[in-house]
Amino acid sequence: PDAVSGFVNELLRVNPIGDGGPLRISLEEVEIAGTVIPKRSAVMAAVASANRDAQVFEDGEEFRPDREHNPHLAFGHGIHHCLGKHLGRMEMEIALTGLVSRLPELRLAVAEAELPWHVGEINHTLTSLPVAWGA
Repeated sequence: PDAVSGFVNELLRVNPIGDGGPLRISLEEVEIAGTVIPKRSAVMAAVASANRDAQVFEDGEEFRPDREHNPHLAFGHGIHHCLGKHLGRMEMEIALTGLVSRLPELRLAVAEAELPWHVGEINHTLTSLPVAWGA
């Protein structure tokens, strides 16, 4: 239970609840990292990629719940942050704390590599999470 807060933050960093947000329209032609985005093009930011930025996150591709510095963008940033971010984080922490407190021997029932993922263009989600508990 003591590690739940870091675990929740790392879950949010690695697999944000809703990635991208609304489409934006470029007001002028712009070049970003060698790619030209024409004027009046629809653009959507992929927050999950920013949450893996090597300049911000050491070993950003790894899931590390003990990560001390974790300024993830799962709930947006600045004036575009989610007003419910504290409630969302708190709900996840309460649910996971209750789960590990009541079922301390809970574990994956399959190898991590066997977990079934739905891979989409924006969000990647588990299609099921097989677990076991007890001796």
